[in-house]
Amino acid sequence: MSNTGKGKKLAFFNCDQQMWSQFIARCQSQDTTATAMLTNFIGLYLDDSLNDPDPIADDDLEKNLLDSQLQKLQSASAKVRDVY
Repeated sequence: MSNTGKGKKLAFFNCDQQMWSQFIARCQSQDTTATAMLTNFIGLYLDDSLNDPDPIADDDLEKNLLDSQLQKLQSASAKVRDVY
């Protein structure tokens, strides 16, 4: 059964054709869908897990997310050291 319908919003937006084709190909290579990836991104964005959306333009989204989390951890660690 489809996961569309009640409680869902069908979104339309313009996107470069080559970029979209590459996005779809990458989603397929990772056994996921464009819908799953985009809704995951929206969730991360709303949770403030993505402070700066610019790094998403890079090829390795996972690495960028890990780097971002590492920077947050290092910053928090430095603040704790300053207290003690």
